[in-house]
Amino acid sequence: GFGYLSTSVDMYGMKDQATILNIPLQLGYNLPLGGICSLDIKTGPALNYTVAGKVTSGGEETKYKDIDGVKRFNAGWTIGASLLFYGIGVTAEYEAGLGENESGFLKLGLAVRF
Repeated sequence: GFGYLSTSVDMYGMKDQATILNIPLQLGYNLPLGGICSLDIKTGPALNYTVAGKVTSGGEETKYKDIDGVKRFNAGWTIGASLLFYGIGVTAEYEAGLGENESGFLKLGLAVRF
């Protein structure tokens, strides 16, 4: 599968916004919890590519494509779970960065299995 992430970070008067394409390569296990409910547990690597982004500081906006040295690709390791009722539910994943100076982040969302 793949995911679309939009992030926004405000720090010390500077705002950093990015749009990221997330491609998880995960293995999982489905644990049935009765006839209508199930728990999906998954883990594996994820590849992330920053499609677009911008930094705003002091009212001035600079796009990522105009900044030298912006790292657009990174990889991480994810672990997560989805709780589904009739194939629809909620999902939560934590992704830890695998590179130097890469922090982890939590992803929350809706899940559909078909």
